[in-house]
Amino acid sequence: MGFIKMIEFTVNGDIPSIKNTLRVGKGGVFFHRGDGVRKYKKLFLAQCPVWAKQNLAGKLAVELKIYKKDNRKDGCNLSGTVYDALQFSGVIKNDRSLVERHEFDYIDKGNPRLEVKLWGI
Repeated sequence: MGFIKMIEFTVNGDIPSIKNTLRVGKGGVFFHRGDGVRKYKKLFLAQCPVWAKQNLAGKLAVELKIYKKDNRKDGCNLSGTVYDALQFSGVIKNDRSLVERHEFDYIDKGNPRLEVKLWGI
């Protein structure tokens, strides 16, 4: 794969934690991602620019600036949601391609959002 130009975009909204939640159902106890993650993936897909949906592969680096409403959520669990959303939306082919990751957490009560930078290495 050739040189990958840097891709930058912003997705507005609060990111849910990808952390599995324990549920009890008819079949017993199981892990469930929850509706919040599914809804966020759809929100991400709707706000992701068309030009960013390149299904990138190869060695990639990413910088995430996560602006949260408050400090109650763990940034590690939020970044997992983002990596799944990048793959779901077609920006990257597989989140295993992200070999260099830079993640920053900030608080912005009035404007929770995600700022993404992605480039080839």
